Amino acid sequence: MTGCIPVAAGVGPGSTVALWVDDAGAPARVPQSEVELRGSAVVIGIGTMSGLSLAVVAALAEVGRRVERRAEALWEREWERVEPGWSGRAPSPPSGFVS
Repeated sequence: MTGCIPVAAGVGPGSTVALWVDDAGAPARVPQSEVELRGSAVVIGIGTMSGLSLAVVAALAEVGRRVERRAEALWEREWERVEPGWSGRAPSPPSGFVS
């Protein structure tokens, strides 16, 4: 197979140059070095852990909101039952009650 490839300035005729090719024999980029691969792996790992941590925090926050809403509703219901006895007022009619 023959062809032309761009080379760095100053490379003369007959000089040896490294050429990387893909499976089809077409010119390819130079593979990443070990340092670049490790750096990419670290960045991907940190990104993945950050995303998962954010998802866990969001899920826990939602659970907390739901628990708080339920506790508030239960407290409100209990207060409606107990408060008239403490204040001496007549209990209010149930919500949705029309007289």
